[in-house]
Amino acid sequence: PGEACDDGGNTPGDGCSATCTLETGWSCSGQPTSCESICGDGLLRGSEECDDDGSSSGDGCSSVCTLENGWLCTGQPSVCTAVCGDGLHIARKK
Repeated sequence: PGEACDDGGNTPGDGCSATCTLETGWSCSGQPTSCESICGDGLLRGSEECDDDGSSSGDGCSSVCTLENGWLCTGQPSVCTAVCGDGLHIARKK
């Protein structure tokens, strides 16, 4: 079969695999193929600092998958907790 993508390289982990197939957690288009990580899918890819499988800000991981001030996020999907002792009072959203 044909190629699903071709970014002009053979490096895996950038959205287009070494065998020119799309990698999970990426959206790719164009020629040469350009790929961007999918924010909100619960998978940490590319330049995402966190991905909590959601699209809302105010819960530690912003709507563009960056860490919010006063939070620590770990895992896939990211679980975020307020940092105690940093001088910021953060109430958990309900």
